[in-house]
Amino acid sequence: MPLHELTAEHREFAERYHNYVYGFLRWKRLRADDYYDIVIPGFLTAVQAYCDRVELRENYAFSTIAWNQMSFKLKDYYRRQSRPMRKAVTVSLEAMSYNGDDLIWADAISGPDRLMEELDADLLWEEISGLISKEQAELLRMRADGYTIREIAVNKSRKYKDIEALFADIQESIPDSCLA
Repeated sequence: MPLHELTAEHREFAERYHNYVYGFLRWKRLRADDYYDIVIPGFLTAVQAYCDRVELRENYAFSTIAWNQMSFKLKDYYRRQSRPMRKAVTVSLEAMSYNGDDLIWADAISGPDRLMEELDADLLWEEISGLISKEQAELLRMRADGYTIREIAVNKSRKYKDIEALFADIQESIPDSCLA
């Protein structure tokens, strides 16, 4: 049950049984400063469910519902904290690298180099252009510029199927090493 705005009845009920939150935290031996914000949504969910659903009031004590909801929130918190992304090793970029040459990690790690990327793309284009016809190269350049196959067919006054076949030929002409 998702949490929604508390009504006056919900607020009054929550105030009356608020000590259950601290009792739960004491029982679990958890510091209120650290875990109150984690379990309180479970308590408030229990308040809303207990006030809104007659069958809960008839069959269960509020403490049971509140305890279960707070336990669910606490387990969910522990599950999220144990995910691998939460256990990543952090390294200061100001720390020295392991090769012993007074190099810090920030100097050793480089970001994307736009000039090198453009050079790689130009070299790859030259290699591919040598493997296909001029017409195929022109079609491939249009595709790289964002044209769809249908737009290329219209632009070249050709049938869609013909352009598709040309692209299939291009794909067969280019070795996998160029596509990797």
